[in-house]
Amino acid sequence: IVRLDLAKDEIQAVVPAHHPLASKASIHIREFQDLPFISQPRHSGTQRYDCIMKAFASIDSEPYVLYEALQMPLVMSMVAAGQGVSLLPAFLNRLSISGAVFRPLTLPKGKAPYMTYNLIGMK
Repeated sequence: IVRLDLAKDEIQAVVPAHHPLASKASIHIREFQDLPFISQPRHSGTQRYDCIMKAFASIDSEPYVLYEALQMPLVMSMVAAGQGVSLLPAFLNRLSISGAVFRPLTLPKGKAPYMTYNLIGMK
């Protein structure tokens, strides 16, 4: 089996447009610590789920998961509706769901987590 990495995409903070954090240039993971969080179940997106847990582990915390949604565009729509905040791959910002604002995520140390998109095949 061969894996070819095609692209990497940074995980970013996503908040409702009316939320006070939407006016910031970047959002530190600590600012998400006690906010209602919208996530995907682990089985729906293992790599993204692990990125979220790693980001929160950097501050010895876990997200306060209020809702789970199977698809990332649904997570964005729920954020836009003001039901919570999330961490999503930056490419989703191109969907332009009105009311959801993407901001770079900062951690106490190191870079924000990222997802790798790859192609798996037989050699």
